[in-house]
Amino acid sequence: MAIADLRALGMSLKEIKAYLDVRSPQGLLDLLEKQQADIDRQISRLQLQKKMLLLRENMTREALAAGDGFVRTEERQGETLLFSKEPEGEDDRSVMLCIAEMVTYCQERGISVHHILGGVRPGERLQKGDYGYYSHFYCKLPAPYEGERAHTQAKGRYLVT
Repeated sequence: MAIADLRALGMSLKEIKAYLDVRSPQGLLDLLEKQQADIDRQISRLQLQKKMLLLRENMTREALAAGDGFVRTEERQGETLLFSKEPEGEDDRSVMLCIAEMVTYCQERGISVHHILGGVRPGERLQKGDYGYYSHFYCKLPAPYEGERAHTQAKGRYLVT
């Protein structure tokens, strides 16, 4: 394969040089397989980014549709929730990184997460009219789960948006 062909496949000059130094059919196969694995990782990362963007978009649309009086109370049954870590900042990038970390956390433990159900807004911020800050995100688990991020929510009335 020509250098231009390998570059068109997204390979770095360093990878191409390493291949050319020991050019062989097996070396080419190894290089192509490595590039396929890299592309698969990029696709997974992009799919996760898209899910996070859609989540943020949906949460924003729901908040806009609810209007000014969108905080209400709701009766909830006891359920097991799995929480994210706290975002490092309040900007969109920090929120997305927080959600991505949570999805990775779940995947590494074999927890199926189709989507994150919601975000936790601290009461003191809500009282000040700050509805845009999330201290954590959570997903509902179908069964009890033991872990440092799991929390069994008691049956009761909760503030929701």
